Amino acid sequence: MVGTFHLAPAFAFANGSETGPIVRIAPNECSVCDPQAWKVIYAVNGGFTKTDFYLTQAPNLSPHADSFTQLDEKKHTFRRRMIQHIFAFKTVLENERYLDSVIELFMQRMGELADKGDAFDISEWVHWYTFDVIGELFFGRMFGFLRESKDIGGYIAAVDIILPHAIRMAVLPKVLWPLQILMLPFSARFRHSVSVFNSLTAVSRKLVDERVELGKGRPDMLEKLLEVSREKSPDFDITDVYTESYTAIFAGSDTTAIAIRSALYHLCKNPDTYTKLQAEIDQHEAEGKLSPIMTYNEASKMVYLSAVCKEAMRVFPSIALTFPRHVPEGGRELCGYFVPAGYRVGVNPAALHFVKSIFGDDADDFNPDRWFRLGAKEMDKHMFQFGQGTRQCIGKNVATVEIWKMEGD
Repeated sequence: MVGTFHLAPAFAFANGSETGPIVRIAPNECSVCDPQAWKVIYAVNGGFTKTDFYLTQAPNLSPHADSFTQLDEKKHTFRRRMIQHIFAFKTVLENERYLDSVIELFMQRMGELADKGDAFDISEWVHWYTFDVIGELFFGRMFGFLRESKDIGGYIAAVDIILPHAIRMAVLPKVLWPLQILMLPFSARFRHSVSVFNSLTAVSRKLVDERVELGKGRPDMLEKLLEVSREKSPDFDITDVYTESYTAIFAGSDTTAIAIRSALYHLCKNPDTYTKLQAEIDQHEAEGKLSPIMTYNEASKMVYLSAVCKEAMRVFPSIALTFPRHVPEGGRELCGYFVPAGYRVGVNPAALHFVKSIFGDDADDFNPDRWFRLGAKEMDKHMFQFGQGTRQCIGKNVATVEIWKMEGD
């Protein structure tokens, strides 16, 4: 496995070696890296609200905004309460058997490739795995990436082209959005990707509609979304099922793949860590504590496995962007500076995760052993890969189960 995980600018920001804890990154925006300030910015009822950064990520399949891109706090709370039980650990574990079918196929493919003895790109296979997991949980069946051993429909390639444009739009001042939009049609690759993207949208809706026609299907996460639509319409109707399922593709496939890749990469780069993890797994196997496909409960009891997964997400968080919020009326003091009302402020996990006062003098290094130190519980409070506060990633539990099981198996 080859690759480069390089976040040097974040290291410098994290420890104030060049900048200090707050940096102005635009005329009306500051990036903050401080263990206390983030608690103010993302506090429940703190008054800081989401910015238009999130609007470029909206799927626009329903008259109602999804839980990720909804800017209005009251509407977000209302929607999240309707669906949060679907993403609870209890529900995710009830659906674990569907995830197991994807892992079983992944392991079968890995065995076939190992028998051939040829080199292959495992990062590609990991992405196919996470895409198929979303298909299995939120659309009733795998999309077919692992079965066909390829990027079905060119969906992932299209996402890789479109997503950078969406992020660029998100970070540009809104007045420049029209200019960016006007430039996009001149790119043949972008036009093709939009066509593929539209095809994925159509396929995702078709899979949901097929389940509706069945009347009542297996008790997976798609079925639970449909149950909410039957009970809560018109506040949550079939278009909202389209929206939340579709959002799961883009919020849960690439990001989870990044976390798994980070763990695999750093295990390959650190053979001592790999050996310690293998020894823990072998010990649990010898003691009869592991199923043929490891359950999440079994995986979570392996302390070194948990440390490796946490450390992988710490050193390479899946989203290395600030999670911007508007400063509320009256302004706020952050890190000893007064920030006026209306300014955009946020925390980038790729900086916060390297603050030495939190994670130790070796914060720049991949070292799972840090999670056995005295301050491990305090470190855990500052992990930001899923965000914090009321807007913490609703799919956190799905991703956690995916990552722990994959790394263990």
